[in-house]
Amino acid sequence: MKTFPKRIISLVPSITELLFDLKLGEKLIGRTNFCIHPADKISQIEQIGGPKTIDINKVIALKPDLIISVKEENNKAQIDLLSQQFNVLVLDIFNIESALTAIHKISEVCGVLTDGDSLLENIKQLLKQKTKFKLESVVYLIWYKPLMVVGQSTFIDNMLQHAGYTNLIEKKRYPVIEYQEIMNLNPQNIFLSSEPFLFKRTHLEEFRTLFPNSNVKFVDGEVFSWYGSRMVHSLQKIYNLEYLYE
Repeated sequence: MKTFPKRIISLVPSITELLFDLKLGEKLIGRTNFCIHPADKISQIEQIGGPKTIDINKVIALKPDLIISVKEENNKAQIDLLSQQFNVLVLDIFNIESALTAIHKISEVCGVLTDGDSLLENIKQLLKQKTKFKLESVVYLIWYKPLMVVGQSTFIDNMLQHAGYTNLIEKKRYPVIEYQEIMNLNPQNIFLSSEPFLFKRTHLEEFRTLFPNSNVKFVDGEVFSWYGSRMVHSLQKIYNLEYLYE
């Protein structure tokens, strides 16, 4: 008879939220300091450090029978170390399709395929909708000093495409960029993300001064970077243009 995990640690904020939405919250015994959703339930779950700075001793003490990680968000050396002692599910999420695959895999491993399939069907139906807004070019910033932007082969880039934008950054992953490079690209839009670096009013004013021909706005980073069950809310916000603010 197949057994399913009863003591789960999540090393990724999006996955932690997903576990609760798959009715697995009671099995969650550990999460990172950045796992903040669902806000009304998360405080009771023990913190085990940041996604890239896991407290290995805390994890060992919790004795999990499943640790869920994501290749991009966690430290490979730490994951390799934990894999020697525990069952670690390592997910590779780099676009919308791989995010859907991750939901299926987690629901399968944890024995909640019915709930997982229901969530997936909901997301797939939303993905069939098309944005009402015309295609526009964008540069999406995630860090300041050094300036880091969203490149190709990322979940954020794929979500931007679905929202109707053309990402002008041709390099992969999250390259460091110079101001002059952004000027040369002359994007119609420059988005300053709310995470992982929280851009503030002073940054908004700086970029509007430097790039007067671009529409510079804050963007809700959770809409474009959180996968899992959050995609339901994110896609709805995308279709209603509820992700930009000043």
